[in-house]
Amino acid sequence: MLHKNKLSLSLSPTNEIKIENMFDLNYDLIKQTIEAEVCPEHNLHPEFVKTDDGFGIKACCQPFHAELVAKSEKMVEEETTQFLEKMMKDIFKE
Repeated sequence: MLHKNKLSLSLSPTNEIKIENMFDLNYDLIKQTIEAEVCPEHNLHPEFVKTDDGFGIKACCQPFHAELVAKSEKMVEEETTQFLEKMMKDIFKE
């Protein structure tokens, strides 16, 4: 059974991003990568928050937040692609 890849993104006024994906993503890898970043202006680390709907990123300023959003979107895309490739390989093994 193939599933359509549903990815939704929403921003809130509190500098949080919510990404919702129907696949189980490797949130630990995303969390480590995002929280290792340091704001070049304020020298602060962001906070990664896993939620029931996906995850949120809290950052000290909007420019740093936008950079993290782009990075996390790319990571979610890569994780989803890997998941789909594995799923397709498993389907054709049967």
